[in-house]
Amino acid sequence: MALISRFEERSIYPTRIHDEGVCGFAAATIGTRRVLQLETYGSASRKIPGEVSQCIQLDDVAARELRRILDVCFPGNV
Repeated sequence: MALISRFEERSIYPTRIHDEGVCGFAAATIGTRRVLQLETYGSASRKIPGEVSQCIQLDDVAARELRRILDVCFPGNV
């Protein structure tokens, strides 16, 4: 679990498409900070199906940066 503080472009090259899954999301104000929380869940074949596998939070700064990255990676589509 992590609150994303910055994005760094890395030289990783995906070689396959992963299995599909569900991403839950919720926005909340915690103290004075607004965050978007994204969670992925264990597949039916996992030991505990449906359990949260990964969880990340984005504040407004990280959300704006992610929007910028999406615009660069998928121009004209977002």
